[in-house]
Amino acid sequence: MEIVVCGLNHRTAPIELRERFMLAGCGPALALADLQSLPEPAIAEAAVLATCHRFEIYAAVRDAAEGLRILSDFLARLEASSREELAPHLYRLAGREAARHLFRVAAGLDSVVLGEPQILGQVGQAAREAERRGTSGPLLDRLFALAVHAGRRARAETDIGRHPASLSHAGARRLMEALLDRAGRARVLVIGAGEMAALAADAALALGAAEVAFTNRTFISAEVLAAERKGRAFPWHEVVRALAWADGVISATGAPHVVLAAAQVRKAQRRRGGRPLPIVDLAVPRDVEPAARETPGVSLWDVDDLRPDIDESLRLREAAVPAVEAILEEELLRFEDWRRSREVAPLIRDLREWAEGVAREEAEAALRSLGPADARTKDAIERLARRLVGRLLHEPTVRLRRPGPAGQLAYADAVRELFGLDRRGR
Repeated sequence: MEIVVCGLNHRTAPIELRERFMLAGCGPALALADLQSLPEPAIAEAAVLATCHRFEIYAAVRDAAEGLRILSDFLARLEASSREELAPHLYRLAGREAARHLFRVAAGLDSVVLGEPQILGQVGQAAREAERRGTSGPLLDRLFALAVHAGRRARAETDIGRHPASLSHAGARRLMEALLDRAGRARVLVIGAGEMAALAADAALALGAAEVAFTNRTFISAEVLAAERKGRAFPWHEVVRALAWADGVISATGAPHVVLAAAQVRKAQRRRGGRPLPIVDLAVPRDVEPAARETPGVSLWDVDDLRPDIDESLRLREAAVPAVEAILEEELLRFEDWRRSREVAPLIRDLREWAEGVAREEAEAALRSLGPADARTKDAIERLARRLVGRLLHEPTVRLRRPGPAGQLAYADAVRELFGLDRRGR
């Protein structure tokens, strides 16, 4: 059985394509349900990791090339696009590289913000959802468990997550730089009431905002966050008034659609007399209708626009990457050793049972050809047969059990094929 991953992320696909997956309702639960309905028996286990910045399917398959083809076609159907349109944005990894990719994701090395902590919980959630849906199995269960363990080690043993570098912080910094002329007086409106919205508000205050306000479809959530920061809350139906009040805006909801229309921004700008309104949209799918940036006086940045800011703030974290990579390599070897032991223990048992059966048959045939034989002769022939089995299987058994490169896992299939063994141990 081989591990594969097929997916796209912020490195391979523009925000427009990533948000199409989110807007299509391609959550893990729905995707797993669709995977379960596939007629192809090639997918033995599956798990889906879906975040604002990636959509990946991990699978255990009997044939890597065929499994990746099925998953590529599945993703194209899921998003209702052609295989040709989606293919340039997909990565397809198999074997050790697929496992390493998940370990890097869990450690935050493949995130928009290097070392960001939220992804570790999302990896764990993907594993739990697959288990709940019954699509995971021993291979993916072990892979995801060790990936989470590796991510925790990376954060505990290195500086990968110890310096302030987050999407929320980068967005707040971009906004406050745009409000330098109002240093110490700037009023910031935060749209949303989740963790990212709260972090963005705190970062804006730390960077010099005088006051923050929140607006959210659930007003009580906005009130709670505002009260904690001695700010104010606007009901959602007063969002235009809130925009007119603010000097700058950060939007970070989890909505699957636009929450702030260009028309609302234009209406607010008329009330503001056209004074500059910087808006930072941290959401994927985007919260703010892109056409809003055409409104005079409005500057609009989305997560892709913030990448240079984030990169600049990550030099300290980057210094920790080699240490993280070393940890991931250790955990990857642990996974491969586990896989090897899982593969070879039943194989060695089956191989020995087969060889002992052949030896027993040949010893009995030899004894029959000799005619009546005394106990000593019979014992000598049976002992010879057993010793031959032990001598012949010793070196192959040692080599099968010996830790080695990932390709050594293919020995199990090769031995089973060469000796015609069944697959009861798998």
